[in-house]
Amino acid sequence: MSLFEVICKNCGSVSVKLKPVVYPKGGQHVEATCKDCQSQAFIPQNQDADEFLMPFGKYRGNTILEVCQRDPRYASWLLESGAAKNKMAELVASTLEALKAGQNVGSSQ
Repeated sequence: MSLFEVICKNCGSVSVKLKPVVYPKGGQHVEATCKDCQSQAFIPQNQDADEFLMPFGKYRGNTILEVCQRDPRYASWLLESGAAKNKMAELVASTLEALKAGQNVGSSQ
C-alpha cells in the first residue's frame, strides 16, 4: 500500500517489520527488523513530511505527506486524538496547513 519501501541493508530483503519507539523526553525513531536475516536498524524521525514514516496505524510505512494527501480526515484525527506527538504532530499540522493553502510540501520544494 505504501509507496515507500524499506530494504534491509544486510540481505536486501523488503520483508521488514517497522516498530515505533518514542522516548520519554520527546524524540522518536522507527525500529526496522528484517524478517529474513533478523538484522535491526533504526530510522531516525527527523526528516521532512515527505520522508517521515508513519510508525503505526492503517498508514504505517507511508510518509506523513502521503497520509495528509490521501486522507486529510485521518491526519486531522491524529492531531485531535493526540495520537500524533512531538515532531510527527508538528509535521502533520504544517503539512495539512500547507496543502490547504496549495503550497508544495517536503524537502524537494
